[in-house]
Amino acid sequence: MLTQKRFPRSIVFLISTMALVAYSHGEQGNSGLTFGWLNIQTVVVSADGDSHMSPGIIVRISSQDNNVQSFGFSNEAGVLIMPLPPGNYCYDAYSQNGATLQLRRQGDSRCFVMKKDGVTEVGIEYLK
Repeated sequence: MLTQKRFPRSIVFLISTMALVAYSHGEQGNSGLTFGWLNIQTVVVSADGDSHMSPGIIVRISSQDNNVQSFGFSNEAGVLIMPLPPGNYCYDAYSQNGATLQLRRQGDSRCFVMKKDGVTEVGIEYLK
């Protein structure tokens, strides 16, 4: 069985991206919903610079367009995938007990644009 430390990030990225692209080109129904896919990878970085995927991170996505917030939880591989309507968003991250994580990126560098039918990749790195 592979552990999170030995599972290469490139494999996680490739598999999750392929799944999202395949779905986005498939039939999405006639519901009138428009959205893109957000693919988040949560990574812990130690003081000596070592890093590895980190599961169980709560991520808050805040819309800058309408003040709506969405929450997700990274899986055992440190990956979180969620659909979002097109728009402008920023993120925050928390431990399972709700403590705010010290993120490496600050301010506007934690914001991104979601495009219709697109896949947006976000790496959330926090300090241990």
